Amino acid sequence: MKYHLLSLMLILSLLSSGCVFWQDNRMEMLVIELKYNTDKDMPQNIKSELVTNQSMQSTNARSIDSKKASYAYMNFHAKRRNIVVQIVDEPVQVFEVPISQNIKTGDWTDWKDPIFIDKSPLASFNILHDQLKENRITDIPLEHLQLRYKIEKWE
Repeated sequence: MKYHLLSLMLILSLLSSGCVFWQDNRMEMLVIELKYNTDKDMPQNIKSELVTNQSMQSTNARSIDSKKASYAYMNFHAKRRNIVVQIVDEPVQVFEVPISQNIKTGDWTDWKDPIFIDKSPLASFNILHDQLKENRITDIPLEHLQLRYKIEKWE
């Protein structure tokens, strides 16, 4: 009984803080996968952040193998969503994550290319505040990451 009450209090706290999205009586999370558009192996030192028009959110990878990296984010419902991916000694790759109202839970999107490369040292902060756009390069290198995403029920 004590643990059920603590779990309920945690869920209510997360809901009130906006960290978990509740829709149609279910909590949801945004799950992304990253891969290269070539046969290049996925490095182990890859970092991913969700940057919205309201906040920045980092998380540890759910999994990283030689070809893919997977991440999950809870607070993803906002006007603007970008996934900012950093690999050591490479420029930041930025992906747009549009989510329509009729997206179905569990369906992967198609693989998407980055919308721009950001060369600034504080790319996530600049994207959050929609500033220093002169550091953004839309000429994407031939070898780059690709991203797909889906909405999953949070359990």
